[in-house]
Amino acid sequence: MTVVYDKSILSAENLYVGTDVGVYFKDGVTNWASFNTGLPNVVVTELEIYYGTTNKLRAGTFGRGLWETSLGAAPPASTLCEDFTSVTYPPTDWNIEFTGTNYWTRNAVSSYGAGAGSSKFDYFSAAIGTTQSLVTLTFQSSVAGDSLKFSNAYAPYTDGSTDSLEILSSTNGGTSYSTLVRLWGNNVNGNLNTAAAIGSGFTPTAGQWGNKKYSLPVGTNKIKFRARSGFGNNLYLDSMCKVSSAPVILLCEGFADATFAPVNWNIEFTGTNYWTRNTVSGYGVGTGAAKFDYYNASHRNNPVISYISFYKFSRRRFLKV
Repeated sequence: MTVVYDKSILSAENLYVGTDVGVYFKDGVTNWASFNTGLPNVVVTELEIYYGTTNKLRAGTFGRGLWETSLGAAPPASTLCEDFTSVTYPPTDWNIEFTGTNYWTRNAVSSYGAGAGSSKFDYFSAAIGTTQSLVTLTFQSSVAGDSLKFSNAYAPYTDGSTDSLEILSSTNGGTSYSTLVRLWGNNVNGNLNTAAAIGSGFTPTAGQWGNKKYSLPVGTNKIKFRARSGFGNNLYLDSMCKVSSAPVILLCEGFADATFAPVNWNIEFTGTNYWTRNTVSGYGVGTGAAKFDYYNASHRNNPVISYISFYKFSRRRFLKV
């Protein structure tokens, strides 16, 4: 793994990391986002930023040569990760689509009691049929495996009113949208429900939240949350983020096999090798462990220095949550 910091932009902490699956970008506290446009699916072994009239990011790869891209004077496209901490609402570069009274507001409650804000739609006050949308900024396009993740809190009204939330995704910056998922809630059932029905306006406690996660179509760069009122009860949304499936490396060796050192491992030593496999195992679970025999290797006048290492291992895929 190789990491570089863009020193030319003082107003942000722009980081680029080269991995086994390309390049990822991070701006301050935002999530890592793919930065692979035009780059083949390749292991990146070295990254460097060359500063000049136009800054360039150059990537050395394993077996595919040297690649470069212009960074220009501005960082890459924004990432989507909003916790509504700022009192500015809608957040910068977001917008609300509505006519008449706007029922989308920021509220001081926050998901699970952590943080300092959330987005609220006031179904409790909005007349039946009122339809208004909260629209995100345009963010860096999603890649295969990316998902939308957010927290929600909703308690239905006791009379059976049904409120709905349709989440739509766009791959062209909002010119057109496709339905990602439809959610609803009432006092019988509903995938929005996180608390029991209540006959007054709902404000959630820390324990009345739930999490949702939906796979995004490749190329998604804008999301719309379209609320349609059934004159039910209040909905709260928080911690809206596009999360990545960037692979991480997993090393897992239980030393169960009698072969030692394990396949693709090696032992560096001179003279007698004091690294061996032993049939004891951690906590009595399994059938082996790696042992270094300090008891016999320790010599006051001739200390033994030995290393065990690996040089090749499997890649496993995990989702970042």
